[in-house]
Amino acid sequence: MKIIVTCPVKNEEWVLRCTLKNFSSFADLIIVADQSSTDATLDICKEFEKVKVIHNPFKGYTNEVRFMLLDEARKIGGEKLIICLDADEQIAPEFINEIKQHINSKKDSRTVSFYTDWLQMYGSTKTYRVDGIWKNNYKTFAFFDDPSLDYDRHYVTQEHIPRVPNTNYTVQLETPIIHLQW
Repeated sequence: MKIIVTCPVKNEEWVLRCTLKNFSSFADLIIVADQSSTDATLDICKEFEKVKVIHNPFKGYTNEVRFMLLDEARKIGGEKLIICLDADEQIAPEFINEIKQHINSKKDSRTVSFYTDWLQMYGSTKTYRVDGIWKNNYKTFAFFDDPSLDYDRHYVTQEHIPRVPNTNYTVQLETPIIHLQW
């Protein structure tokens, strides 16, 4: 099974080197959709051999970039786990281990997605928020790719839309995603 990370970017120089180092530790391929960055984002991408950059032609925040990233990931043959992250998000190796354990124990399950706590770092790497809208904050980030699955491909101009296509069922993981939003 190949592990593919998809990631939209625009002017992510402030965090991208750290993020791509994290993604490279577990991914076979990282597909980055760059939206005309004007900082060192593209130069940083070139430092990582697992990164493939494609151009994101869309303006502003739109779900269409997720469609484009999925289509690009599906060009890679074989079984794949597709993980949909942003440039300011990090995951621990345990995240991948949990997913692999589930997939290996349920060989017949091909339409599964994975969700977990989405921890919002606040002001530093030592503090995260669990108050207000950040309480019980979960997101679905990964799915075992079944080519028959697809997004509801209608245009939405906001970023907080589903990151993965609808699957038959979802599995909650214990390892959180860290969102470096500051």
